[in-house]
Amino acid sequence: MKKDIDTSVCHPHIRQMNAVGADELKKAVYAYCCNVEEEDIQKYDENAIFPELLPVWQAFKKNDFDFYKFMLEKDYELIEDEDMRVEVLMCTCFLLLNLPIGRFAIDWLNGYLDFFERSNSLKCSDVGWLGDNVITDTDILYHLYFCSTEEEIWKIMACGIGDIESLYKWYSGRVPCPILKAATGLPCYYEKDETKAKAFLDYLLSSTTESVRNKATYLKKSIDNNSL
Repeated sequence: MKKDIDTSVCHPHIRQMNAVGADELKKAVYAYCCNVEEEDIQKYDENAIFPELLPVWQAFKKNDFDFYKFMLEKDYELIEDEDMRVEVLMCTCFLLLNLPIGRFAIDWLNGYLDFFERSNSLKCSDVGWLGDNVITDTDILYHLYFCSTEEEIWKIMACGIGDIESLYKWYSGRVPCPILKAATGLPCYYEKDETKAKAFLDYLLSSTTESVRNKATYLKKSIDNNSL
């Protein structure tokens, strides 16, 4: 009989360590680097990888496609192009993750959610992260990966990162951007949970920076007035 894991005595990153298997990740990364479908992969031939994407393959290969080590050691820094880092992480890796952020990944990728939204001048030190550089998209992905609960994601958003209105709508069972859905036809996998939507909003009203608290207050007024 399978026993429940007692997380109180486990490694603090136990969820991250088990979020995706190496074989599954290897196949996904290879498909990305060769622009092929995963089901068409018969073998791994590095000569078939597009030259400009070889650094991506090598970065993941460094730790044998162990995504936990890849993120912990920031192997993504071996991929010099920031846009390419973000693309492979979002389009390939985060879609596979059995983590809180993983459940938002498809709708984020399709444009219904946005965890990147922030002030252009927001620095790592402003939100309690190491360093004094302006926050990059990769920085956000790194910290979202290490969130073991949705409340930890909320904590990041409380610092001024991410679009709170779209996530509130998502929790409350509404398509965050109906115009986008009408234009693209892409499904939105929102979660209808008014209790969680309220908990999210209450958290932002009490545990945030002033600017986020003001946004949350305005959001609550819109909800109370049925104008959201």
